[in-house]
Amino acid sequence: MDAASAYHSAMVVATAEFAKKKGAIIFTGGGFAKTFRPILSLKPLCIDKAALNAMNIVLHHELEPRGIFVGSVLVSGVITPGDEQYDPGRITKEYWKMYEERQEYQVLY
Repeated sequence: MDAASAYHSAMVVATAEFAKKKGAIIFTGGGFAKTFRPILSLKPLCIDKAALNAMNIVLHHELEPRGIFVGSVLVSGVITPGDEQYDPGRITKEYWKMYEERQEYQVLY
């Protein structure tokens, strides 16, 4: 999902009712958002992940006072079933932890 679409989606669900139910919006970002060594052949992806990361930070601070948690798990590898680090089941635990604890709004995985 690109940053503009993610922003639009967040604004659609960020209602008073969503806040009343202690809603959460958690994005999947990429490690490209935090690296200072972009892969030149993936320039558009690197730029979009950086924009999505910036949008996440802005939305977190904008919606937190309204009772809506916004966060992002930045996955820095290829999600592969059975992989010791990037197995979807392992990554899922980071999302659940973020949702439950609502401490960190950005996790680099």
